[in-house]
Amino acid sequence: MRDKVLEKYGVSFGEVELEPSRGWYSIFPFKLPQKINFKELNCSLKDNESIVLARINIGNYKDRALDMDALKQICYILDFFTVHGREIILRFVYDDEGKGLQNEPDNIEQIQEHMRQIGSNLIRFSQGILTLQGIFVGSWGEMHSSRYLDPESIRKLMYTLYEATRGQIRLAVRKPAQREILEELNCPKIMRLTGFYNDALMASDTDYGTFEEDDEKREAQRDYVSDCCRQLVEIGMLCGGEAVNDNILNDGENAAEYLRRLNVTYLNSQYDSAVLDKWKKTGVYDEISEHLGYRIELESVKFGLKEMLMGKVKITLKNTGYAALYEPVVMALHNEEKRVSAGKRKKIQLGLGPGESCTFLFERKKLSGGGEIFLERVRDGERIQIREV
Repeated sequence: MRDKVLEKYGVSFGEVELEPSRGWYSIFPFKLPQKINFKELNCSLKDNESIVLARINIGNYKDRALDMDALKQICYILDFFTVHGREIILRFVYDDEGKGLQNEPDNIEQIQEHMRQIGSNLIRFSQGILTLQGIFVGSWGEMHSSRYLDPESIRKLMYTLYEATRGQIRLAVRKPAQREILEELNCPKIMRLTGFYNDALMASDTDYGTFEEDDEKREAQRDYVSDCCRQLVEIGMLCGGEAVNDNILNDGENAAEYLRRLNVTYLNSQYDSAVLDKWKKTGVYDEISEHLGYRIELESVKFGLKEMLMGKVKITLKNTGYAALYEPVVMALHNEEKRVSAGKRKKIQLGLGPGESCTFLFERKKLSGGGEIFLERVRDGERIQIREV
């Protein structure tokens, strides 16, 4: 759709190479206290991905506190990705071999100590951390195969992590049942921060145990995930992970429909290759790529009698992505001379849920110089593309 009103003023919707906080990610595994070759790491970054998953193994410290070298390495890792413009999905693990019980600490207090040590070092990187997955335990940090997954331990570790990061970072658990356990903490802020990471999306009817076996309970839990991820509170709750095990559940439109239902924001671009290759062959890969997280489309440009009398142009946008745009945003016009934001009415849009629309008003005279229009995140000015369809 090419709008004639805007075209008259030489105004277009600018393109963004990589949009923030959505899309595909690759995994970057680290094991402390091993030294890191950052030149080699730089070569591994993908130009078409704005997100990375940094999986940091602290298993060598299962029976002792992290030393200064380990804490410095964590900061070096976070600083590297920040400097290179990548948002970070962060996961700390004791195990990367599928031997969670064997490799985790013998007591919960050791885990809590690690959380407090690490948390104090994450605060200054909080703006660049998309989410912090898990509570350090289980095989691959996936919150299964661990002695610390009873309700009391989950509450204790999640609260420790929340306090250690001062409530400034999104958190995530594997199962909706694990999130429901947190209700007994009577801490609304934790609930507003805690989303989901599901590394077995569409692998089976239950996503390999992420959801209940009982059909009715399983459907209720999926609705629960969706309801949580549609809430535009605080910095929002995310859902993302990996699609694994090639089967009918992740065929074509089945996959797209499921990802939309769970409001998925990010997916692993490396795993499962059989599933990803199937999506590419059937054409659904591009559809999924375009709709992970938010997708902001131009719904209409209105310059009727009412707008004419006000000297305004009304631009309406719609989020057609799988998930919400969780960030407060403004609309701005950029040209060679200046940047002009939309008028005070609806100047700041406090997020936009999937399927929802919002409007911005531009003064007509301010469009006369032409330029490109973007949405911009309030907190950092990152641009979000408005797509004409």
